[in-house]
Amino acid sequence: MTKTYGLPQWTLTGQGSLGIQGTYIASEGESSITDDPAPSQKVKTVTHTKRHLSRLAIDSYDEHTSTNRYVYTGFGAHWNSWGNYGAIWPDNVVVSYPVTLAQQKAQAMHQFYNMNQTDNLLNVVESEQLVSSVTSLRNLIARLRAGKILQIKQNLDTRVLFSRKIPGIKTLDFSNLYLMWQFGFAPLISDMTKCFAAVKTLRRDMQRAVSNAGKPYTITVRCDGVHSIVGTSLHTLTGYNAVYSPLNSSYCHSNTVMFEPPHRIVGVEGIRTIKYSMASFQKLDYLMARFLTPGPASLIWERIPFSFVIDWFVNLSGIIDSLNNTLTGGTKQIKKCWWSEKYHMNVNAVKHSTSAWSSDSDGSSTVVNELSYYHREALDTNISLVPSGRFGKKQALLSAALLHQLVASLKR
Repeated sequence: MTKTYGLPQWTLTGQGSLGIQGTYIASEGESSITDDPAPSQKVKTVTHTKRHLSRLAIDSYDEHTSTNRYVYTGFGAHWNSWGNYGAIWPDNVVVSYPVTLAQQKAQAMHQFYNMNQTDNLLNVVESEQLVSSVTSLRNLIARLRAGKILQIKQNLDTRVLFSRKIPGIKTLDFSNLYLMWQFGFAPLISDMTKCFAAVKTLRRDMQRAVSNAGKPYTITVRCDGVHSIVGTSLHTLTGYNAVYSPLNSSYCHSNTVMFEPPHRIVGVEGIRTIKYSMASFQKLDYLMARFLTPGPASLIWERIPFSFVIDWFVNLSGIIDSLNNTLTGGTKQIKKCWWSEKYHMNVNAVKHSTSAWSSDSDGSSTVVNELSYYHREALDTNISLVPSGRFGKKQALLSAALLHQLVASLKR
């Protein structure tokens, strides 16, 4: 069901020095609400748009082309030349996001299923590797001192890893050192820091976990977007160009003032934990879930050699979270999932000159369009594979280090 309300319109009948009369619309707009009126416990689809336009009344207007000059006087005199220009609708606003809706949904579902912050169980299992890494680091430092090397760059780039020659030091040692830091010491230091920070609020967090056990819990993930103004089949922007250029035939561009930047939110609601008969068991469950490990499937996956490389390309968190939940008794259940999009902005129409036409109002904001938009609809709770979006410069460097380590091992 859709309801549309017209906002108060202010119109004036103007007559310029050339004797042309017309209706000058100084203010107009509308508000529209579309929703599902049927009663339901599910997430309802709703869309709310609002537009309010205000045009500046210019009493004296001077314009000229390459051969002629025109001077208009009278209330709203510029209407004679421009007409009712500069209107921009919500249809003309297009928002783009850095991640897809499916990727954002996968992130929200992962945060719902996985409350783990520090995978200390994995650290314990891999402690033997960390000990051997410390020994390798000690031996490398000893060789560096023997070679009288005083300083190593803090950030090891590809030149240091693979091309720089240091007497008595194998380039493979630098690859090992880099990988040892990224996959051994850096995660361990990060986990230790999180544990120390969590101690301050641990008692309060455990009490909250006891009181909220078995109750509906909601997780939301926000993603900020970037907007652009485009002409559509419904509301074509005559004379508008997104970027001012005097070489085309456009005569206005936009200047946006944000009240609430465009953003998209994905929400997940469900039951996150079962309620134990004893509060001490509830606290123990909270501590294990937060600080020990997300679950047995996560531990097995992390123990598979080079599984992290797959994580750079494909987001498998949905499958692993589902397995963890099944193996730990199905203590987490998602009931609802939805997404919403919202923005609120002023889009000003700025008059500018063209290659054949200029005026004394060029560079002025002569129209203000206040636009607001809100849309919400349900999403299914199915698990899907999506691109991780994590492969960047760091992953490329790690891949190069791993490849160099493998090739060097084959040569040996």
